[in-house]
Amino acid sequence: MTTTTATFPRRDPQMPARLVADRRRYRRVHVDLLGRFMRADKQEFSCRMYDISIGGCALLTQSPVPVEQGEKVIAYFDQLGRLEGPVARTFDGGFAMTLQASIHKREKLCATL
Repeated sequence: MTTTTATFPRRDPQMPARLVADRRRYRRVHVDLLGRFMRADKQEFSCRMYDISIGGCALLTQSPVPVEQGEKVIAYFDQLGRLEGPVARTFDGGFAMTLQASIHKREKLCATL
């Protein structure tokens, strides 16, 4: 009896992220929304939402001071209202945040998306 093990290709850092299968829990929707976000120290900066899902969103920003992973931020968008949660990860030019919202707010967000 012969056993084989499946090998999965590792993501090549040179390969664009869009070519790699998305393994996120919720489906992301690409958007282009202008808004602003407030850091934990009450400083506000303009931002642009790149994508969003029920669980989180990615924001591009020109903030002079980078946000820290785990820092709680509140973002405001005319089309979506107030979104809040901790910074999940940072990347060059912005950050991704996990959304903390009630079931009602998530359902409303889902209907909007």
